[in-house]
Amino acid sequence: AYVFSHPGSTYWALGRIDQEQLADWAERQHLSLTDAQRRLAPVLEDN
Repeated sequence: AYVFSHPGSTYWALGRIDQEQLADWAERQHLSLTDAQRRLAPVLEDN
C-alpha cells in the first residue's frame, strides 16, 4: 500500500465512539452489542 502525505497538510482523526453510537451501529449491522463492542474495541470511549 502506498501512503502519501505532504508536510504542509494537516491531518485529523475521528473521535471515540460512545455507547449510543455503538448501539445504533450494532442494530444497523444486525449484531449483538457484545459482537459490536469486540469489533470496535479500539475506537470505543473509555467509560
